[in-house]
Formats: sequence, structure tokens, C-alpha cells
Amino acid sequence: MLTINQFGHISILLFFSAVSAVSQPGWIWQNPRPQGNSIRGMSFTGNKTCVAVGDAGTIIRTANEGSSWENVSTEPTQNLLGIAFARSGIGIAVGDSGTILKSEDAGVSWSVQASGAKFSIRGISLADTDRALAVGDSGLILSTTDKGGVWHTCNSGVSKSLHAVVMTGTDRAVAVGDSGTILLSTDAGNSWGKQESGTSFPLYSLYFVNKDTGYAGGGVFIPDGAQGIILRTTDGGINWSGSSFFGCIPFGISFISDDTGVAVGGAESFSGPVQSIYRTTNGGLTWLYQTGYGTNFLYAITSFQTGTGFAAGEDGIILKTTDAGSSWTTRFNPSVSTLRSVYFTDTLRGTAVGDYGTMLRTTDGGSNWTGLDVGTYDFLNSVCFAGPDIGALVGGDFYYDSASILRTTDSGESWIKQHSGIDTQLNGVCLADPFMGIAVGYGGVILRTTNGGQEWTRQTSGTSAALYAVIMTDSSYGTAVGSSGTVIHTTDGGLSWKSRTVNASENLYSISSTDRYNSTIAGENGSIFRTTDGGSTWARQSSGTSVSLYGAFFIDSAVGTVVGDYGTILRTTDGGLSWKGQRSNTRNRLTSAFFNDDRVGTVVGSAGTILRTTTGGLITSARYQSYEHYVPIRHSITQNYPNPFNPTTRITFNLVKATFITLKIYDVIGRELVTLVSGYKLPGEYEVEWNAAEFTSGVYFCRLAADGFMGTEKMLLLK
Repeated sequence: MLTINQFGHISILLFFSAVSAVSQPGWIWQNPRPQGNSIRGMSFTGNKTCVAVGDAGTIIRTANEGSSWENVSTEPTQNLLGIAFARSGIGIAVGDSGTILKSEDAGVSWSVQASGAKFSIRGISLADTDRALAVGDSGLILSTTDKGGVWHTCNSGVSKSLHAVVMTGTDRAVAVGDSGTILLSTDAGNSWGKQESGTSFPLYSLYFVNKDTGYAGGGVFIPDGAQGIILRTTDGGINWSGSSFFGCIPFGISFISDDTGVAVGGAESFSGPVQSIYRTTNGGLTWLYQTGYGTNFLYAITSFQTGTGFAAGEDGIILKTTDAGSSWTTRFNPSVSTLRSVYFTDTLRGTAVGDYGTMLRTTDGGSNWTGLDVGTYDFLNSVCFAGPDIGALVGGDFYYDSASILRTTDSGESWIKQHSGIDTQLNGVCLADPFMGIAVGYGGVILRTTNGGQEWTRQTSGTSAALYAVIMTDSSYGTAVGSSGTVIHTTDGGLSWKSRTVNASENLYSISSTDRYNSTIAGENGSIFRTTDGGSTWARQSSGTSVSLYGAFFIDSAVGTVVGDYGTILRTTDGGLSWKGQRSNTRNRLTSAFFNDDRVGTVVGSAGTILRTTTGGLITSARYQSYEHYVPIRHSITQNYPNPFNPTTRITFNLVKATFITLKIYDVIGRELVTLVSGYKLPGEYEVEWNAAEFTSGVYFCRLAADGFMGTEKMLLLK
């Protein structure tokens, strides 16, 4: 999906086709466990069983009160934002792009339901087995009376985004959202009336203790904190009164009794994010701050079952209480440090390094990763080994002008800091053999060692650009890449360097070479460059993405992988002539990749992310040999929604193949008014928002032109 916001920024979500009977995952989580995506919603399905949903289609489940959690395989990759279960075990999960999933077996398996909506669905409530209400962006309210099989759009009367809904009785329901919006329905959601909230803060959470008493929470971020509010009603949502408390936005609220409840959330401070838990024992009259359990925001909290409950949030953190929120234990507390580089000396032994001196090591192919204190708090940006024993890693601190070089001779069990002779952060290192190696950094810095990293001498690079990565194909030939399209090359083991001409202005972050002739560079804005003549010429390749790519790794001249922002993983089997996206199961930034062969590989990234594949990243199933992107059968444009509209509407179009397209707005006499999209696009489904605030009421036409196809939709703007 492509969305253009008011600032002209573009974001893309690729939709995937449904594939059944998945038997072999492409990429699996190794750190953190069970996964590292943010959790947005949680719900008990019954005694001891709880299901949580989150970013990138995440669904995890426990059947033993949280002692262990398992990932549940689903096909949609959209963010899942809310979940609810009925006592019968029927559950519904909702998320971005109108996503609705349904389970009839307490969350073990899920099927996609047609919602008819294009907006994000953020909240869901089940009154009983058959009936449910869902709310979302632009005032969206959906209802079902047949267990989620068919969904109908209800008239909310508002255009504000709605974040939560609760069905409090047979016919009554309450929904809350942006700008202090509170809606009340007394006819099972068919019609809604706006209630006075007394606040303009967005409201994110909603909980009813009974049909009369309920709580709504929200707030805004302010410098060095947040201003949060919790509103209370005792007449079923007609009247609300509130109490402000400073320090957190309550994204989730739950009560165990009329008096005792918990609110969870977070705030931003000058020193960083702050996790917050508040508790009341007097029906919300006062809320007391509980001790925090980290810096990860909490976005969701379950109802309580005999005092037991869960809270979850950023980067997959899960907390558990068995005493109604008086105290909490951490079930999963992920590392928040970004991992910058990974290297395996064989299929079992690997090392990953990252921010704040982070090092993780495995000796069993990543089944288990353990931390190692290497005696520094610097950023560790790159690690490389020459054989099983000798390795080097480099880093530093850009803000404090420090450089770090560490060396190991015992397979990474211990590391000794080496003298660098510089005060500039180093970004990349490569050991050509156990003796000779090159390190690069900011300001065109190049260091060289000929004794396995014991001593390093500075070389003349001929550039002042930041150098981000270096590769040595042998003890003589090597290439370094950096900012603003910088590429420099050596043929004498790093003693001298010459600039190479690459038609690029982007920052180049990574390079992979399989021999003296074949190399691939990955960088900013989806840029990929390839040489087959030792760097004399470089050809730009089409990556099919505009996100920045930070890591590249090739097994041979044909098979390679690049990784980048928003969980992007691209793979080629023809030397980069074509690249195919793979499902990573995360939206986290991916920074580095390493493959032992064409099937076994590891990727690392932000929030301590470590992913592993034994299939070359392909998902195999009983029906299909590989998991492919959703590709429509023909170009098409669909009716804008909403229509009539004021002042914004969304237009969806489908492309059957990669092609140059234009999407333009015309008035009734054929004058071109706005160009929404003009450029080369990959196959898939896209969505564009048009803000017509500057135009008068009337009829307009939206026309898609793509590869000989011409499609037009009539739109009505009513102000």
C-alpha cells in the first residue's frame, strides 16, 4: 500500500497472498524470543490461555499462563492492533488496511475475513459469540451479527480516528478516539451519539467494569514526559469526569473489581523513553505509580483472571502479575540495543555486535545467544573473522570522538582492546587473512594491520567522506564505500587507494564481493550497484524498493541477499538482475546479513533482532513451493472511499506488473488539477490519499494510466 501524507512522504506496504498449510518458515526469530515486534493487543481466551497480537502480523499464544509462548503462523503481514475473544473460544483480531482475522479454536489457527474497509481497524469488542463491533480510522465503525462472517459499515457521524470500543450490554456500546471523542450507541451500533468528554486529548483505551462503570484513557506527549488523563463514567457512558496524572499516556486499562484497576503506558523524557504502570484501589479516584520494568512502552493489558494478568508492548516485552497488579514479573524483556553486524565462522558459531558494547554469541547455530561483556560502552559497528580463531571488531562513539578496535585469538571467547591511534568512530572492518586487515571510518579514515590486528597504521584514502564498509577479496584487492556515492579501491593491500566512478549520490552502506571481479553495493533509498569487472564500471540495479539498505551478502556471483529498513529482505539468484522480497516477520530495521551457504543465513537489526533461515528465506508449504508477493490479475482502479467526501478520500489501485504509472485528478471540463503519483511502481495493491481542502464542492475524476491501461473513477466533494 502506498500512502502520501500531507508532508509528501510516502510509505509502502506490500500485500501478500494467502498460502495454506505452511510447513517450513522462511525466517524465524532467534532473538528476542518468542519474537521482537511490538505487541498492540492481548486477550484471554479462557482459563490459562492468552493470545497477543502486534506489528507485522504477529500473533503469539500461551496455554500455560505465560510460562511459554509460541508464534502462531498467519499470512497477513499488516500490523495487528486489537484482539478480543468470546467465552466460546471464538476470537477476532483487527489491524491495518482493514485487516480482520477470525479464530474458532482459541487462537490456534486464524482465517482472513473480508471487512470491506481500507482504513486501519484499531479496536474490537465481542458482545457474545455472534455479535461484534470494530472501530478504526476516519470514524470507521463495523458491525457483525454472524460471528464475523459479514461486516457492515455503521454511521459514526465523526471523521476522527477511533481507537477502542466496548459493548456494554445487549444494545449499548461505547467508542473512544482522537480529540477526546466519545460515542455512545443504544441500538447495537447502528447509530451513534457524541458525548461530552471534557478533553481534547486523544483517547486510546477503554474498559468497563460493568454496564454502568467504565474508564477511558489517553493523553499527549509533552517535553520531558506526557500528560495523561483517565475519564470515568458511572451511567453507561453518558457523562464522564476525569482526573489528570502526569508521567504517562495510558494505552491500556483493566480492572479486577469495582475498586482495583491498572493502567499501563509510557512517556518520552529527555533521558529517553519511560515505561509506566499505575494502579488504583479506590475506583480511579487516585492512581499510584508502580515501579517500572524497563524503558519499553506498554500498549496492552489483559483482563484479570483471579488476579492473574499480562501487560505487553514495545519490542515484544511481556509482564505478568498474579496479585492484581501489585507486583509484576518480566516474562520477556528484549534487548533494546541495535545489532549492527553479524559473522559466522561455521554453521554453529557466530558473533553479533551492536550499540553500547553489545555482543551476543552462539555456538549452536543461533538456537541460543548469550551476552558477553567486552569492556566498552561504545557502539560496535562491524565484526569479522579470519578463520575460526582470529577476529576483529571496530566501533566507537561519534559524539565523543572515540574509536574502538578489539581483537580475539580464541574464537571470540575473550576480546582485547587495541590501540587505534585515532579519535574517529570506525564503521567497518575486514580481515583478508589471519594477518592482514583493513578498518574504515568517518572522515575517510583507513587503518591497516599486517599482524592480525595487534597494530594498526593509518593510510591515505584520498577522501574525507565517511566510509561505512570495506571488503577485501584477498590480501591485495579491496573496496571501501561511503557517503555521497563514495567508492575507493585498492590493489596493493590497502597501501594506496583510488576513487572509482559510480553514478550515485546516495550514501552507500555495505559491499559484498565474491571474487576480484564481482561485487555488489547496497545503500540509501534502495540503491544497489553491481560490478563484474573489478570495479572499473558499476551498473545501478532495480531493487524495487525506496527504503535504505544497510547490509549485503553474496554466496557466489549469482546468489545474494540485501537487508534494510522496515524489515526489508531482498534476494537474488541471478546476480541482481532481479530481486524478490521475502517475508521477514518484522518491521524492525535490519542492518547486517551473513550466509553460510545458499540456504542457511542470519540477519540482525534494531531492538536486538536476530532472524535465521535454513531455506534461503523461502517459505515452503503443501500448496506452494515459495511464498510470493500478492500480484493482481490485471491493472485496476477502484472507487474512492469515502465518496462523497470532505476533504480527504482514498483511492486504491492494483498493478499486475512493474510499470510507469500516473494517477491524476481532473475537474469536470477535463483540466488537470493534481498529480498524485508519477513514477515506476512494482506489482501490487496501492492506496493514495487525496486532500481536497483547497478545492470547491463538485464532481472530480481520478484517472490511472498504466502500461496502456486507462481507468477513471468519478468522485464527489461535498463541503
